[in-house]
Amino acid sequence: MLDWLYYILLLVILVAGWLLNILGVPGLWLMLIGHIAFAWATGWNSYVGWASVITLFVLALLAEIIEFAAGAAGSAQAGGTKRGMAGAVIGGLVGGIVGSILLPIPIVGTIAGAVGGSFAGAVLVEHMIEADSRRSLKIGWGAAKGRFWGIMIKSGFGVAMIIISLIAAFPLGGRAAAPPPTTTPLLPDSRPIPPTTDPAVDSARDSGIHAGRASLKQAADSLRKVAGDQAETAQQKGPTSIPKAFGFGFLSQWSGMRRT
Repeated sequence: MLDWLYYILLLVILVAGWLLNILGVPGLWLMLIGHIAFAWATGWNSYVGWASVITLFVLALLAEIIEFAAGAAGSAQAGGTKRGMAGAVIGGLVGGIVGSILLPIPIVGTIAGAVGGSFAGAVLVEHMIEADSRRSLKIGWGAAKGRFWGIMIKSGFGVAMIIISLIAAFPLGGRAAAPPPTTTPLLPDSRPIPPTTDPAVDSARDSGIHAGRASLKQAADSLRKVAGDQAETAQQKGPTSIPKAFGFGFLSQWSGMRRT
């Protein structure tokens, strides 16, 4: 059950990362981090292992390279500068946020705001560098086109990452249950003896048990009696002979019991 909760959290992170990607924020890397966090939470290789992690990493890296190349190509073809490209990136981030608020249509408002913001940012910076409106508008249009295609390509990579991550992390069947803790077995003489189906066997067994216990009790009583007699004899002979008498008497009695 806990694995399914982690799976739902992973889905939320993946969708959030994909949406942040439209704003120009490195959302694909957030998706990769969420995938790794799921592997850590559920146990490495329980669902997620190196294969899916490396695949997502490669896709995220390729998406970043292609997006950068698309944005740079759009601005460079129009004759833009590096500062104009920076203005397009910042304008795209601000425009994506503003577009999401002013045009509350999921995804559409964010993309429109990001593209419009890239256009405005590039035009503003390039016009500050050189007061040529026609040139600035041309560079801004190129930055907007590069931003649009960069978003489309990167979003496509993001969709592929979501699908791969959800398939790899799908908690089908659950993890293997941990083995039950081992317990110390009971001593042989303290284990309960199950009854049999034959009353005669049960009766004979119980009789043997009682006879054995009676024999042990009788032997213990005999040892105690011999020890007491020897101690009393040694006390009459003198204090120094108590250990000797007791020891020899006990050993002789034990030897006699063994012979019998």
